[in-house]
Amino acid sequence: YDPLVPPTAGADVLVNLRVFKVVGVSAASSHMLLKVWFRQSWTDPRLVWSPGDYDNVTSAYFRAASRYDGASNNRGVNEIWLPDIRPYNLGEGFEDTLQPSDVLVNHTGGAFWSRPGVMDVLCKFDGLARFPFDHKLTCPIDVGGWMLDGQRQRVGLLDGGYEGDFVEDDVDSSATLVEASAGSSFTEWDLLSLSAVVRNLTYVCCGDDPWPVVLYEVTIRRNASFFYFYVLIFPPTTLAILAISVFFVSPAVGERLSFGVTLVVASQFGKLVVMQLMPICSELLWVRLLLNISELSGDTTRDMPRTCAVPTRPRPRLDLQCA
Repeated sequence: YDPLVPPTAGADVLVNLRVFKVVGVSAASSHMLLKVWFRQSWTDPRLVWSPGDYDNVTSAYFRAASRYDGASNNRGVNEIWLPDIRPYNLGEGFEDTLQPSDVLVNHTGGAFWSRPGVMDVLCKFDGLARFPFDHKLTCPIDVGGWMLDGQRQRVGLLDGGYEGDFVEDDVDSSATLVEASAGSSFTEWDLLSLSAVVRNLTYVCCGDDPWPVVLYEVTIRRNASFFYFYVLIFPPTTLAILAISVFFVSPAVGERLSFGVTLVVASQFGKLVVMQLMPICSELLWVRLLLNISELSGDTTRDMPRTCAVPTRPRPRLDLQCA
């Protein structure tokens, strides 16, 4: 038995992604952290045995430090063949984020492998143009084989392909978690929905060989709109109104110019704070347009005349003659 060689007839690998909770989302860098349990199930005919020959043992655990284990001293110590399955759009590989775990094998050759860990996903968000009122963001995750194509490793869905702690009532209850520690509270994001579908892709490098890929679409919901309104919307709107009020101040008031300059400084400082939260992209975000309007309103106060001409009467001329 060679653990590096897949079964001769190929293997039907079923995958299941269980989203335990949304750890964090960075819209500015298009990153999403998910606490997950990644499960795989397959059948290896080479692992079949008769329970009667082994004291009626019907299942056993095999070491699976595997090719994905980040510890260099554990590489290559897996005792059985492991599927070549991984997500394509991860910021860090599975060897750094998923914990090693043993594989449960029964006497019929069926294997089940479940590992907990954190997925650092590089997202292509859909719905980010409405930031910060993008109540729903969708992030796709492609999961498939890296070296083994569909002829040697066929990919399918295990129990529908996903589970999660969803906040919507119309989501299938059979796919909802039951652990007390699952899900999140007092956080910015909630898991709204999750879907999975298998697609067969072809690549130029590999001819017409199919590469089955599971497409997961994770939809999350922002539940901190009031915070962003208080931080992003309220300050620039207030500064824009105050900038217009400068023109109603009498030119004779000396504090008019200093008040306008203070508004410009406050606008620039608020812009620096907001840029830490906004995504850097080529699309025009409406909140960025609001900041530009607030900045232009503050700049108009900077162009006010510094002095005001006050009309005065001419002084009489005195001609003094010496006696």
